[in-house]
Amino acid sequence: MNTISLRSWVGNWALRFAIPPLFFAVLGLALGCKKNIEVAGPSEGWCAFPVSRGNTAEGLRSPAFLKKLATSGLLDLNAGYNGFIAPVKNGEKILVRGEFPHARYVSFTIYDQDFMFVDKLSDRDLVPVSGKNPFLPGVDRSGKTGEFELTILMDRPPSGPRPANTLYAGVNHQGGTNKLLIFVYRVYLADRGLGYRDGNAMAAYGGVNPPCFQIMASDGHSYCPDPQKLRAQVARTELSIISANLGTILNPRKAFGKPESPPIWLNNASTETKRESTFVLNDDTAYLVLPVSAQFGDLLVLRWNPPRTPQETYTGQPFPPDYDLRYWSITFAYLDHSRPLLVYTESTVADIDVPTLPDGTRQLVIGLGGIARPASVPAAQWHSFKHKQGYLFMRNIMIQPDYPGNFFKLPPGKISMAYDKYTPGGVYCSAAEFAKNPDLGLTRGKLLKLKAGQ
Repeated sequence: MNTISLRSWVGNWALRFAIPPLFFAVLGLALGCKKNIEVAGPSEGWCAFPVSRGNTAEGLRSPAFLKKLATSGLLDLNAGYNGFIAPVKNGEKILVRGEFPHARYVSFTIYDQDFMFVDKLSDRDLVPVSGKNPFLPGVDRSGKTGEFELTILMDRPPSGPRPANTLYAGVNHQGGTNKLLIFVYRVYLADRGLGYRDGNAMAAYGGVNPPCFQIMASDGHSYCPDPQKLRAQVARTELSIISANLGTILNPRKAFGKPESPPIWLNNASTETKRESTFVLNDDTAYLVLPVSAQFGDLLVLRWNPPRTPQETYTGQPFPPDYDLRYWSITFAYLDHSRPLLVYTESTVADIDVPTLPDGTRQLVIGLGGIARPASVPAAQWHSFKHKQGYLFMRNIMIQPDYPGNFFKLPPGKISMAYDKYTPGGVYCSAAEFAKNPDLGLTRGKLLKLKAGQ
């Protein structure tokens, strides 16, 4: 089966200064067809999405040297990143068919020939062709889900109302003619029993069959992309990405910031700078970053008032009508100058993993440098980070417009103390200090005021 998995490189652009896929060509340019796939449509003439097996960090059971690259970038290890690449030709269109996944969030994104964002649909926007859309509030999510069909048109998006389930790929991010489209299908946090945590073979697709697609030529016949013809276009895309991000490649610490105490989160979601970004990954997602270092203490205690998310969907319940945002997670990443992509994901913590304390706050105690869990730290609050320094990347997905912690609406750069309760805060300490005061994370405000000389 000739397919491409975007898992190993799509996650690399989790921020506006993110690192390009230096090994994009190595990680797979074999695009093509599989005529026997059967998902919501005829079995002949449909092109296959790849089937990713096992944990995200293992990639696609690829050769050992490719597995080493599988955790490159800023991946959410609870998510599946897949898709396809196709030429953009006048008069053609692409149909994408699939089953609604059992998951927390799904997006369908179109990028242009330079891997710049051009269009997107979210799960709740889709009108099913059969069955039900399980991402709408109150819809029964048990049993078989509904089926969807998307249409990708090679035209400019209309200025007025758009037809349902339709994406546009005809123009690039600068408004010119687009030659190549990159379609990315993200599935975040499959329901319990269906995800990577459970060893489900279809975890990347929320426990259902992968989608399929077909390119409809202007004369009505369908075909799959020709990998040979795409190679040159893909190579040009890679060169463009490298050129645009050369400064970050050479000096990633300058882009990601330096650790300080108390730690300060950086807002990379502000709409003030969004369109200046080299990449806009997903309009639904706000990205925050926190540089961390054991030089300030072996433990980093995060204590904050978390946004309300529909966590009950993890156990199969319907989406509620009201919540602050759809999903949040924290990725732990580190720099490795001996490997090609520099930034590598070590682990991910999702909203379902951090316990709520009696006062309504949540607490995550991070051991830096791979230290053993101190006896005073509850196991449910503990997370070990093997490296003495690195970065925490937080993604807030589908934020409600009226949520006070909507980082799209806040200024870029360092997040002020006034918004501490909407971020995971942070206080460094030793194991002895934590044992003496398990609520040390609540002192962050005082530490910041002292630092500011107030």
